[in-house]
Amino acid sequence: MSLNGFHCLHIELLKAQNAHDNPEDQLKAIVDAYWQFAFKNKEYYQLMFGLGMQCSGKGLMKEEFSSFQDMLYECTYAIIKKNGSKTENACHMSHALFSAVHGLISIMMMRNDDIPSTMNKTTLDETVSAFIKSL
Repeated sequence: MSLNGFHCLHIELLKAQNAHDNPEDQLKAIVDAYWQFAFKNKEYYQLMFGLGMQCSGKGLMKEEFSSFQDMLYECTYAIIKKNGSKTENACHMSHALFSAVHGLISIMMMRNDDIPSTMNKTTLDETVSAFIKSL
């Protein structure tokens, strides 16, 4: 069941990426599509990532499981290269962004009664903008 969720998420991420030509806009669109998917499919997302439930152990995952992280890396690498910075940092930087995005979504899902949704989306948008500027 959750594997199908990763496939659906992957399709949404590809649509977002393909709607833009430059890596900065692709990165913003991919993160936004991930955010939108998470909250349009809240229960599915929680099941996919085991939020609020015990881990059932390591399983075999489809390649779509890591598509969000892979796309973040590709965009990050392209932006770093375009800016003439050190591309060796792309993996570390894209992982930091993934952690921030997934963390914001997790906080929002697990504590949605005391945190306004607009605050978290604003925080997300500001985080992505600051991330791109830092590259």
